[in-house]
Amino acid sequence: MQEWLNLVSIAESISYTEDCDAIIWVFDSSNKFTVHTMYKTISFRGIQPVYTPVVWNLHIPPRIHVFLWLLSNNKTLTRTNLAKRKTLEDISCLFCAEDESVQHLSFSCCVATLMWKHLSDISNIQIGEDFESVARWWINNNKNSVLNMSGAALLWCIWNLHNGMCFQGKSWRNEKVLLNKLARTLKSWLPLCKENNVESLNRVIRSLKTKS
Repeated sequence: MQEWLNLVSIAESISYTEDCDAIIWVFDSSNKFTVHTMYKTISFRGIQPVYTPVVWNLHIPPRIHVFLWLLSNNKTLTRTNLAKRKTLEDISCLFCAEDESVQHLSFSCCVATLMWKHLSDISNIQIGEDFESVARWWINNNKNSVLNMSGAALLWCIWNLHNGMCFQGKSWRNEKVLLNKLARTLKSWLPLCKENNVESLNRVIRSLKTKS
């Protein structure tokens, strides 16, 4: 009897309208079916992503936290993401001719690949092949704080330069400009660095200046 009453209570809480019924896909915010969301749904093992929550623990400015959160959720407004909202005639990368996705702009583009190689050489750690190769170090931020700050700064500098080219008419000249920009960004973040990591971060900054 109690189960019947519960069922009646649920039915009474439903609001009915004169509109026609529509099929919706509840596993995506757009309510539209995609193969990608279906794959994520059937592949889910009850394990939540570990990278997105720990981004807030990195020793970086708050706006970079937000930027990395957007990037980790594929929400930064690259041209392929903008094309999902409106028609774009050109979705090619501003640095090359490939489609400008989050993965491409941040990791696969010739400019990004070159910059990640520099950072890998300085850090003696292979980093920057894709998002996972950067974010996996976030989990142990106490040990990898300088590496995480450096990676976050590079992602931000690439995005910032991209926006300057897109909205301010700036042009790509060479890697030295981006190396200098990265060094300046990390220098401005020094106050956020823990005391025992300051010298390590300063070494990264000096190495970047030497390369530039």
